Amino acid sequence: MDSENHCLRSVMRGSMRTSEHLGICGNKSYVDGDGQYAQFSSPYSIAKDLKNPGFLFLTDPGNKALRQIDTDSLNVSTLIGPNSRSYYGFIQVKLSGDLYMTFDL
Repeated sequence: MDSENHCLRSVMRGSMRTSEHLGICGNKSYVDGDGQYAQFSSPYSIAKDLKNPGFLFLTDPGNKALRQIDTDSLNVSTLIGPNSRSYYGFIQVKLSGDLYMTFDL
C-alpha cells in the first residue's frame, strides 16, 4: 500500500521491485471500476474477506469510503461512502466473517 501516492503496489519477492497494481500512483481522486483506472485518496488498511475469499476490503480515508476489491478481476467498488464517516483506522475481519474497523467520529 502506498498511501502517500494514492495507490496499491505489488512487491516482487526476491528482487523487492515494485509495480503499480491498483490505482494511478500520484493521482488522488475517487473512481470505481477496473483496478488499473480506479483511484484512491490515501488508502490506509486492507483485509481479506473471509466469507468471500476472492475479495479484499480497503479503507480509503481521503474519500471517506470503504472499498471492496475483487481479486480475480481487480475491479474496485465502494461499499460505504464516499463522504461518509472517515475510516482512518485499521480494518480486520474475524474468523466469523464479521468486519471491524476504527474510524473518527
